[in-house]
Amino acid sequence: MRAARAAVRRITGHSFRRGWIQQALAAGNPPETVALHSRHSLRSTAFDAYRRKKVPWNQNPTRFLGLAA
Repeated sequence: MRAARAAVRRITGHSFRRGWIQQALAAGNPPETVALHSRHSLRSTAFDAYRRKKVPWNQNPTRFLGLAA
């Protein structure tokens, strides 16, 4: 049971913030606009990390919830 929990990343409220930023950027929105909306500075190391680290949809942690059609 512990191994199974360790294998699945935790989903938190922050996951929604990060996910929104990554999806907005993937949809072609300018980084300046996304940063403004998420209240980040373009020089923010956190915003920069969100831009670089993208999880492919087929590796999304929510796939284990059984909600997909």
